[in-house]
Amino acid sequence: MSWLGLQLNRKAELAATIDADWFVHVDADEIRLPPHSGQTLAEAVAEADELGYNAVNFLELTFVPTREQPDHDHPRFQETMRWYYPFLPRFPHRLNAWKRQEQPVDLRSEGGHHVAFPGLRMYPESFPMRHYLYLSIEHATRKYGKRMYDPAEVAAGWHGRRAAFRGDDVTLIPESKLREYVSDDLLDVSNPRTAHPLFGGLGRAESPARS
Repeated sequence: MSWLGLQLNRKAELAATIDADWFVHVDADEIRLPPHSGQTLAEAVAEADELGYNAVNFLELTFVPTREQPDHDHPRFQETMRWYYPFLPRFPHRLNAWKRQEQPVDLRSEGGHHVAFPGLRMYPESFPMRHYLYLSIEHATRKYGKRMYDPAEVAAGWHGRRAAFRGDDVTLIPESKLREYVSDDLLDVSNPRTAHPLFGGLGRAESPARS
């Protein structure tokens, strides 16, 4: 089994033993948000729980540096990197918040993006997620171009175009092709891209993302 597979299996094992009501599989460059201001993420999840649901999907808003403002590799990147695009290769895309189950859930089969267990009931309203893909061209090269990928994981399709990224041909997107961040309540998920431009993809979905 690949390294990521072992890690995901271990997380599922821990989630079956830790004394908590809900769990979220989250990466360091992601910020998970409630669907509406005025409540915390925990409160929003509790509301879904009270309505009888046991899993939550997230819609990804990908924040990137732009041609006009290329460098945000500093601790205040959330304040300065304010341009984004919605990303949705398929729905659901990030179904990885779930209520504690008696038996370990399956995180491994979908590389951590989808949790699976018997009786899964997904909350009908997806929550937003800010994803800071990279902070500068140099950061993208460090983060993806020098990373070693497990061949078994690549063969399973877990890393997509990331595995072929070498960092020698990064083209920053102009702000005119992106959406400007105003507030979490006004994040726009319509007409999402289906591939990240950083990894050679320019695809767009043909219909708006489901909320």
